[in-house]
Amino acid sequence: DTVKKGDPLVIGQLEIIDDSGEVASYQYCAADADIYVQTRYRYKHVFPMKYQEKQYSGQKKLGYYLEIFGKTFSFARKHIPYDAYDVVRQEHPLKLTENFYLPISWGKIENREYENIEKIYTKEEAAQKAQENLDKFLQKIQEKGVQIFENNVKIETDGKNCRAVGDIIVIEKAGKRVERTIGE
Repeated sequence: DTVKKGDPLVIGQLEIIDDSGEVASYQYCAADADIYVQTRYRYKHVFPMKYQEKQYSGQKKLGYYLEIFGKTFSFARKHIPYDAYDVVRQEHPLKLTENFYLPISWGKIENREYENIEKIYTKEEAAQKAQENLDKFLQKIQEKGVQIFENNVKIETDGKNCRAVGDIIVIEKAGKRVERTIGE
C-alpha cells in the first residue's frame, strides 16, 4: 500500500462481529509490528571535469622550534619566499620515563613549495570518481540498516561536468509507536 507519514498502519482494535455479520463492539489490545517501507531517494552529485592538483617543486625551507609550557619559540625564517606552500611539522615531546611527558617539546618545520596545475579528468577517471562517491553514499546509508533494493543512478560526462543522477530505491524500517485512547 502507498502510505504517508502519520498514517496509522497497525491498530490494536479487534472487531467483534455479531450473528448478523455486523460490528457489535470492539476489543482493544496492545499492537506491535515491524514495519518496513520501500522509499525512493533522489541522488545527484555533480563535479567539474577541471581540477587543481599540487605539483611540488622540491624546494623547501627548514626551521626548528621549541615549545615550553605552551609558549612557542621559533627558529625558522619569518618570511617564506613561496607563493604556495604546505607546512609540515614534526614534533618530539620530551619525557622522563616512557609514560611521563614533560611540558616541553621541540620540532622541525618544513615549508614545501608547490604550484597548482590545472588538470582535466578523463571520462574514465571522472566516472570512477563519481562511482566512488556513490559507493560511499550507499555504504553510509547501509550502515543505518537500510537495504538497497534498486540503484538507478546513471553517470554521464560532458566537456565541463560529470553528473551522477538517478533514483535509489531502498527498504528501511519505519514507524513509531503512538499511544491512542479508546475511540480514536
